[in-house]
Amino acid sequence: MTKRMKVLGPALLVTVLSMSACNDDSDAADATPADPAATTVHVHFTDSSVPPEYHRSWDLTLDQDTVHLVVDSYGDVLADETVEISAGRWKDFVADLDDAVDELGEPEDVEEGCTGGTAMSLEVQDAGSASTSMDLDNCASDTNRAISDEIEELVEPFTSMVGLAGHLDT
Repeated sequence: MTKRMKVLGPALLVTVLSMSACNDDSDAADATPADPAATTVHVHFTDSSVPPEYHRSWDLTLDQDTVHLVVDSYGDVLADETVEISAGRWKDFVADLDDAVDELGEPEDVEEGCTGGTAMSLEVQDAGSASTSMDLDNCASDTNRAISDEIEELVEPFTSMVGLAGHLDT
């Protein structure tokens, strides 16, 4: 082995180990869990343009204490339900929330659009970290419809607590 290799070998090893340590630190920073007490989730679904007797838009707000659902038809409130959440259930949900939101993917910008389609929005607020906000125009976008379905699946344990399915019956 040449003299140059003997000097560069240890230096290269230190550099590689330092880079690994840096990556571990940044991963640890990214993995900081959300604070359940400071986290809120808001999902809003806007129904398609249909006659009022069939139109059902809904607004779901989740926090450490409650599930709150409002169902309306063009502004006329058809249901307004609030139930309490157990601390353990909320803590478990929030612990998995960042990963679940990351797995949703990126919404598609819909340029074509259409009149009267459905839409959904998701907003996650955590006082200790970055917030997430997503608006989905489901008209003419299979990608956005799929993400909307995944959002509904994500919050289904809470929508079932307030009887969303029954409130959507026309």
